[in-house]
Amino acid sequence: MSRYCSGTSRFSVKQLERTKRSLEARLEKLNNTSRKDSSVTFEQLGVDRLFIDEAHSYKNLFLYTKMRNVAGLSTTDAQKSSDMLLKCRYMDEITGGRGVVFATGTPVSNSMTELFTMQRYLQQDLLDKGFTDSRGRHYSLTHFDSWASIFGETVTKVELAPEGKYRPRTRFAKFYNLPELMAMFRETADIKTADQLHLPVPEVEYHTEKALPSEEQKQLVRELSDRAAAVHTGQVNPKIDNMLKITSDGRKLGLDQRLINPLFPDNPGSKVNMCVENVFRIWENGQADKLTQLILCDLSTPKAAAAATRDRTAMAAGNKLAGGTDLHALGNLLEDIKPDAPFSVYEDIRSKLIAMGIPEREIAFIHDANTDAKKKELFAKVRSGRVRVLMGSTFKMGAGMNVQDRLIALHDLDCPWRPGDLEQRKGRIVRQGNKNPTVHIYRYVTEGTFDSYLWVRHVVAKINRSAQAEPAVPSAVA
Repeated sequence: MSRYCSGTSRFSVKQLERTKRSLEARLEKLNNTSRKDSSVTFEQLGVDRLFIDEAHSYKNLFLYTKMRNVAGLSTTDAQKSSDMLLKCRYMDEITGGRGVVFATGTPVSNSMTELFTMQRYLQQDLLDKGFTDSRGRHYSLTHFDSWASIFGETVTKVELAPEGKYRPRTRFAKFYNLPELMAMFRETADIKTADQLHLPVPEVEYHTEKALPSEEQKQLVRELSDRAAAVHTGQVNPKIDNMLKITSDGRKLGLDQRLINPLFPDNPGSKVNMCVENVFRIWENGQADKLTQLILCDLSTPKAAAAATRDRTAMAAGNKLAGGTDLHALGNLLEDIKPDAPFSVYEDIRSKLIAMGIPEREIAFIHDANTDAKKKELFAKVRSGRVRVLMGSTFKMGAGMNVQDRLIALHDLDCPWRPGDLEQRKGRIVRQGNKNPTVHIYRYVTEGTFDSYLWVRHVVAKINRSAQAEPAVPSAVA
């Protein structure tokens, strides 16, 4: 016990104490019945089977680890995931471990901890039993650190940092004892890859559209780098500036400089304008067959009227950017001009397409369909070709959307944060029921900006997965 209370281990003890207080607060919140229904409990429903589609939505399960300063470990916690774990434990009790079925195309999409999470949901009895190696040594798998010491390995490499510089980074990014791990996982998982299924899906042609940065973007990238350096050296209060704000500004800047300041000029060579030109050309060529297209963009999504009014008021009164962030150095040059409304990439693309000749009725935002009935009606219009350009975010148009009948092109206008989201986007067009033998996926990047970091991050993740001897990251679990 003295070893754990020594000065070198006190940091871990403090973390345990903090975690204990956090768990106590969560339990108190969960036990608070003042705002909960008191009619029927889950146990009283008589459920004896759970079928969970898109199971990756429950990957943010509580996890404690002593590993510090290691990337690739997801310790975020969602209450719905904790609730799902409790339901899985209950179903195991009444069915002997045969009452839960998970289905997902991306069981491991962003972090290797997600495989351990899947095993906690589906193989808790196996984790409790532990693992015995070829030498007869027995290892516990109940806690993540024990599991990681057997099946995971940390790797230190030089990586491209968000501010555009290269830094050494230790990452939990490689599986160890992979055959044994997959043998355990396959006791529960029925893994089917696209190559094994031979589904009648169209061939894909990928197009990478590279946009050169404008002078304003180059100067703002340098400013982001200076801000990141100040954060890393502790020169700025985290409440004033931090890496989360910097990466958010970097993503906006890579998409369109007008998201930083709506008064910046519209760069004719921006990736937004490149997307507009491609969409119009494909729309024009596909008029005879009423071919349709999807534009996916997770930033600058259409806002509710109240939020747009708040941003408009803030900019007019306090020289602020949309979202309340202060203008940067270049923005101060335009401080005497007051914009009428916050800039929206969605509205900008729609107005340009309409000006080029596409009827307004053939362009739609998924965000306008805010009820199930409206979504059903909108999806039917896309499948019939009455709506030929549909715009939306990965969250709104990712898993579960079936409008593939006439889809000929998908445009990844921005790069999603999670690698698994790219697979979800691709699955909207490379899908059974698409009438086109060949489809096109356009991916847009602004060189020299945060865009490059995100795309390089996804490419490296894909290479790491492909380098495994076994399918360490299964493509499907059903």
